[in-house]
Amino acid sequence: MRRLFIVDPVCALPYGHNVNALHYFHRHFESLGWHTHAIASRLLPEALCAGRIAREFTFLYGEFIDVAGLMDDAEAEFVRALGTAHERIAVAAGEMRAFYEAYDIGADDTVFFPSVDFYTLMGAIIASSGNAERKPMLRLRFIGVLEHVADAMPDARHRMMGQLHRFAHANPDRVRLSAETPTLAEAMAGELALPVEVTPYPLAHPAAPMATDGPLVVLAAGAARIDKGYLRLRAIYDEAARIIERGRVEFLIQSAPDDVLVQSLEHTAALYRLPHVNVLPAVLSQEMMETCYRRAHVVIMPYDAEIYRERGSAVMQEAVSFGRYVVGQRGTGFARQIAHYGVGQVAHSDLNFAVQLARIDALPRDQLAELAAAGRARYAADAVRAYAGWAA
Repeated sequence: MRRLFIVDPVCALPYGHNVNALHYFHRHFESLGWHTHAIASRLLPEALCAGRIAREFTFLYGEFIDVAGLMDDAEAEFVRALGTAHERIAVAAGEMRAFYEAYDIGADDTVFFPSVDFYTLMGAIIASSGNAERKPMLRLRFIGVLEHVADAMPDARHRMMGQLHRFAHANPDRVRLSAETPTLAEAMAGELALPVEVTPYPLAHPAAPMATDGPLVVLAAGAARIDKGYLRLRAIYDEAARIIERGRVEFLIQSAPDDVLVQSLEHTAALYRLPHVNVLPAVLSQEMMETCYRRAHVVIMPYDAEIYRERGSAVMQEAVSFGRYVVGQRGTGFARQIAHYGVGQVAHSDLNFAVQLARIDALPRDQLAELAAAGRARYAADAVRAYAGWAA
């Protein structure tokens, strides 16, 4: 049985897509017959590892993601002493070499990075260069978030793409590239002159029955950030209240974390005052989040179209997994997936989001459930196909 290592050194927070992705991919590849290992940052709380995730790597993005509460004094001092991006690349390369040695990784092994980041990619290229016995198959999955981010290195994208281009063309049988969305895959393939597959998340949950009575439950889930449309939710609610009969729609809205809350106190206070709106905590347990998806009929994602032009949405994929219909922002990377799989609708404005919700509300609930189930089946078939060639 061949070994597959699922590696994400950015996986540190006890919530969000990184930790969920490690568990989802671990289960999926185990089911395909791989001998699977998942590896995260040393900062990931042990309770989240569930006996399935090892913690090996230094978290190198503290200036972008607040993990101070997870670090002990020694770890914090070590990271603070890394003054430049070049020093962090050196740390990432050294830890990747140590990882290869500790697990006796060789040419028969596959190392899969489910959400590639800049330092890890640069470190993996260095660690995999010049040693045929320590050169596993690298499967690099891009999601368009931290691939080009490095402290005080404005040309990080240019450096990363150059290094990747040279390494991949020099080792064509040792590198496979994929992206979360077709838009990102096409952009990368054009820039690198290499094939880039599309690899959606595997479905993580069984489909949940959809309630056939009561109001249409609309969920706005995930990190309530400005780029994810948090400040648009009041306007979408107001437009929906104007065109949909009062009491026919209920909104579940995940609240903002502290850094967003200070910029949106008036908006958040207004959400709390609205009828038929349930404002949820900013951080939800996995159990509570799953309960919200099960209650919902439809999940909305009014994300910033420019920021998410090439990106996917973990919220969309969670919604599809539970068998829920979605409405997403036109012009995002995941909008193409919504249309391709038929898992929902796209909207171009706050009013259009409300119009789409009104059209969905007009459908009999059993018909809505059938539409969501059909889209889910198409998504599931594509996810199976995407990884079927990774023969164990």
